[in-house]
Amino acid sequence: DSVHEDWGSHYASAMVRDHDAVADMVIDSSGNIYLTGYTTRSPFGISYYTVKYNTSGIEQWSVSYDREIYNFPTAIEIDDFGNVYVTGYCYVSGADYDYATIKYDAYGVEQWVARYNGTANDKDYATALAVDNQGNVYVTGYSHRSFDIYDYATVKYNASGIEQWVAHYTETGDGWNKPVALAVDNQGNVYVTGY
Repeated sequence: DSVHEDWGSHYASAMVRDHDAVADMVIDSSGNIYLTGYTTRSPFGISYYTVKYNTSGIEQWSVSYDREIYNFPTAIEIDDFGNVYVTGYCYVSGADYDYATIKYDAYGVEQWVARYNGTANDKDYATALAVDNQGNVYVTGYSHRSFDIYDYATVKYNASGIEQWVAHYTETGDGWNKPVALAVDNQGNVYVTGY
């Protein structure tokens, strides 16, 4: 059997001759493709950049998020209504990096932005994202607690982006605890794994 390329699509920022990188991708039930990643902006800084392509690889919309100087997306999800969710981390003066989670509607229009700053007011890196069938959003990542100690920090937001709870996990003996994946079942139970 042979494999044939149907189409290819290319994105390169016109703002700065630097690098653009993809962080994650999802496909909806109609075959539309959603990518998120980061792009360098002028004169300096890094933005989230999220793109929707149709099944033929034609760009439908694109949107950037650049409220801070450095913005690094890590995960993207979609719900049954075509809403798009992106999470990652952004540098905030006075608090280092914080989680930054964004909801866009089916047309790429921003609906809300939710931020999470951990208990140490220090480095917080979102790594994974999930959405349940009621539109609740779950984000996990690792959060600095004290000198060279990071905990899992998992946050639940409701459909309006309002924080519902935060759960922390640290392995006995402290050190680095880094989650890499998150899933939610039909009963609302949340599963996080990492190392």
